[in-house]
This record gives sequence, structure tokens and C-alpha cells, in this order.
Amino acid sequence: GYTKTSSGINAEYGREGMLRSSTKSSITTNFQPYETTWFSLIVNLSELWEISVPVQSYMSVLLYSLGRFREADEVVLTSQNRQPLGLQLLNVLLAQLEMAVFLDEESQKLFLPVLSPSVSSWLKSKRDPSVAMLDIGTVIKTLGNILSWMDEDREGNVRTAKSVRDAIISVL
Repeated sequence: GYTKTSSGINAEYGREGMLRSSTKSSITTNFQPYETTWFSLIVNLSELWEISVPVQSYMSVLLYSLGRFREADEVVLTSQNRQPLGLQLLNVLLAQLEMAVFLDEESQKLFLPVLSPSVSSWLKSKRDPSVAMLDIGTVIKTLGNILSWMDEDREGNVRTAKSVRDAIISVL
């Protein structure tokens, strides 16, 4: 249908219209009908339609790796299974952190003195050329957010990532 707005007639076939029509289903979900981006629309519809592919994981990792933190944060907030998602995101953020730490001689002089040799080697192992280079402050802030809701993993990545984050914060 159509609705009258102050700017004239507005068709309900835009994003809100799609969301409204998809919420008319009898399926009970944790669907949030008025999210702000198309990324959330895709995640919400995948849950509503019970798609078995882990859309949230793929999308949030992709968005973080592209540096689209606002949209990625929005997707993560709707996640039902944060621990596995957090481990995937941790790898993306550590790859971004590795790029910032080993970017040039100046950044290495600043950051390497606060990292132990074993932690430096561990961080170098996280290199991923497909990940976008981002501001180190943004990476550290997002890393802190993700680490705050993650439990320790068997490999000790969460604990080591926390020590790297704390060491880098000490020189920022």
C-alpha cells in the first residue's frame, strides 16, 4: 500500500516496506524490523527465512576486514552465537593490527618495544593481505569491544590478543 507523508506519497516497497511485509510471517524470531542498513536487512531476513549459512559471521568478518566498522558492529549486535563469530573477527582485527604495527620503521620503533618477541612473532603470523589497512585506534577500540564478550579459547588467542591490545594502548 501507499502512505501519505509530509513530502507526498511514499510507496512502502522500500526497505521499511520489505521489512514490514516480512514481519507479517507467523514465524517467531528476534527480528528487529527497523534496522538502519541493508546489511542488517540481509541478516534479519536470513534468520526469518531460516537460512542455514552463517550469514552473520560471513558478513561481519567481511565488513570488519573492509573497514566498515559501523555496519559490522550493527551485524554483530544481532548475533546469536558470538563466541565463534568473535574468533573469526579476532583474526581479522589481529591482521589489521599486524599491518599497523609492522607498517614501517617508525611504527615498529613505537610498538615493538612493548611487545615480547614471542608476541611479536605471534602477531606476524596473523598477516592477511586481503584485509584492509585501518587506523590503529579504531582497530584497538573494536578489538576491545569484541574481547569484552568473548570467553577464553583453547589456543589462548583471546588472552594473547588482550595482552597485545594492552601493550599497544600503553604507547598510544
